[in-house]
Amino acid sequence: MDKIVEFVRAFSPSKLTIEGHTDSDGDEGANQALSVQRAEMVASFLVSNYEEITQDMVNSKGYGETRPIVPNNTTENRALNRRIEIVVLE
Repeated sequence: MDKIVEFVRAFSPSKLTIEGHTDSDGDEGANQALSVQRAEMVASFLVSNYEEITQDMVNSKGYGETRPIVPNNTTENRALNRRIEIVVLE
């Protein structure tokens, strides 16, 4: 999280989107809900713990299992797909 704050301090973006992702194990609907929860928790943590990051600048979105970065065919790959990505919009 500190790297995110360092970036915000250095570049002063006005909008960040926190994206939550899951692997494909389990129910698709449950994975979607998990990804939303994951993104919301990270966004809430950043806003609550770093004064440089405000509620107005953070948006969260869950993508469930729809955007894997690698195939979900091994334990290691599934771990890589369970992730948060932070997108700088402005």
